[in-house]
Amino acid sequence: FADVGADPDHPTLLNSFQGLDFNDGTATLEPPDTHLAVGPGHVIEVVNDAIGIFNKGTGASLLNQSLSDFFTAGGLTLGVSTIFDPVVIFDELADRFVVMALEGSAPADSHVLFAISDMADPTADGADGDGNPFSEMHRLEIDATQQFWSDFPRFGFNDDAYVATFNMFDATLPNNVFQRVDVLIIDKSTVLDADPDTTFTFNVLQRTNADFTLTPAISHEAAPGDPMWFVERRNGLDVALVRLDDVLGAQTFSTPFIID
Repeated sequence: FADVGADPDHPTLLNSFQGLDFNDGTATLEPPDTHLAVGPGHVIEVVNDAIGIFNKGTGASLLNQSLSDFFTAGGLTLGVSTIFDPVVIFDELADRFVVMALEGSAPADSHVLFAISDMADPTADGADGDGNPFSEMHRLEIDATQQFWSDFPRFGFNDDAYVATFNMFDATLPNNVFQRVDVLIIDKSTVLDADPDTTFTFNVLQRTNADFTLTPAISHEAAPGDPMWFVERRNGLDVALVRLDDVLGAQTFSTPFIID
């Protein structure tokens, strides 16, 4: 952690500690695809295929677990395929950590695993008292036709929704062929009750193969009804901005704006 307030060009290191390690028995896949998020008192790190929770102040390891154990402990029934490409964010608008990963890399064997903490403390059980700090977990199939599989998730949010994007590939051999970008939109209000059995509202929008790695913004100061913003590589050549209006309603994308 660093203090950038006094001199943004030369930040001062305040604290550091070791994260997940290849030799600790859980984080054994390469590349690790390391991703982390910082909350008020904790740091969550995810890699292929492990999750670690650390005390933000002391660096003490509070959880070191495989992602498969993490999601099955939350009540999900998983297949036998590898879990990979994990991402994690801290949503300060809701005071929750959100963890997402992919399971399987073939059509008809491709799922998104989604978990959200009960509270800002990802080690503490919420008011439901079920003993699980991540009571709300879901396993989703993005392509209902089972023709494509999801890769390289990008994750963002505004005040209304959690939004994830995926590059979708087919099973053409010898190399899978990129087909399009899919956009997963989760109504945030339906996942904040720490109860996976209540209404869970989501839908999937399909873009085209002109998009690639469409990346949603993390909108820290979003207000209800604000649009979602994305940046992407367009047609393999340009960088473009895209806006999604009425995120929980009509869901209308703007024409991509090419950044010169």
